[in-house]
Amino acid sequence: MTTITPEGRRIRSNIVLGVASILVIMLALVIVAAFGSDEAVDGPPGSSFVTTSLGTAGLYETLEELGVDVVRSRQPIDGDTLNDVDTLLALEVGSMFYDPFERAAIRNAVESGLTLVTSGPPNTELIEVVAGEVPEWIPSTPEQGRSTIGSATVVAPRFGVFESSGGLPLVVSGDRHLAVVYTVGAGRVVMFSDTASIANQGLGLLDNAEFVIGQIGLGTVAFDEFRHGFTTEGSTGLLEAAPESWSTTIRLLGVALVVALIAYGRRFGPPEPQGRSFVPSRRQLVDSVAASLRRTGSPVLATEPIRTLAKHEIRRRAMLGPDASDAELRQAATQLLTPDEVDAIFSPTPDTVMTADRALARLRSVGGTTR
Repeated sequence: MTTITPEGRRIRSNIVLGVASILVIMLALVIVAAFGSDEAVDGPPGSSFVTTSLGTAGLYETLEELGVDVVRSRQPIDGDTLNDVDTLLALEVGSMFYDPFERAAIRNAVESGLTLVTSGPPNTELIEVVAGEVPEWIPSTPEQGRSTIGSATVVAPRFGVFESSGGLPLVVSGDRHLAVVYTVGAGRVVMFSDTASIANQGLGLLDNAEFVIGQIGLGTVAFDEFRHGFTTEGSTGLLEAAPESWSTTIRLLGVALVVALIAYGRRFGPPEPQGRSFVPSRRQLVDSVAASLRRTGSPVLATEPIRTLAKHEIRRRAMLGPDASDAELRQAATQLLTPDEVDAIFSPTPDTVMTADRALARLRSVGGTTR
């Protein structure tokens, strides 16, 4: 016998009608999107995933059509990332962070023959390490600078320009440089003063594509997409792995399932939560540690990933190399954590599980305090 009241039935009918209306509207939007005009993909400037004016999807596709081996790097840069890569495109990364290990890896790769291509305001820390000099970048009123290079005519929208520097100017407009190149060992650093000239809005103008691709080369080309927020961290769920049309259908089916549960359930549910509800990140941690504990049967072994992550964070915060010993890491940890937290990471016992978890949370906090 159902426990729902007549008023509840009316509410249930209204909910079903409302959600059904939403489903119809969503289905109509899917149909319109499927048969309508192509929709631009928006995102951060310089990203090869983006099809709007300052994206570089056009450059990515052009390189592919020329038979170039093009990859989208979606992880932090190290020596392995740059193996067999001839050109690294770090576009619109002026305000992005490269840690010292990444900067050193890029510098070593450029000295060995890599071409680093940047655009927009320069990343001061990266360019200073790699090229040894950072040209002064000056924002300018948008206007077009045109230059003839051999038999090619290049148009570069002037949203920003470089002051004269020690680099070799490739495109010059008056006393300002729109593209410069630095020779570093066996490699080069090519810097465009703005992304517009190589992005979707400017790549098809006059001989821009020929000039830009000439600077990039036709070897293996990698776009640094990690800096634009495209990472490989975390697991890929069903919705991310499925084609876009399938993921939309799955979402619609999920909503329909919720409607069915509400419509045919015996009641709406208890008036108050029956147990403690963790925030999503905490719940995921509890579930993962519980699963690991069931497999290992040991609290110390089950929480080894937490301590490993904590050591990684200590290494990054203390700027230690990958070969740093536990003793060195422990010494560095004493400046970042309390003594109990240091012991929980480096001398774990079954009673220090939560202390290690707290230490990891402190190390990962944006404004993490130090002792």
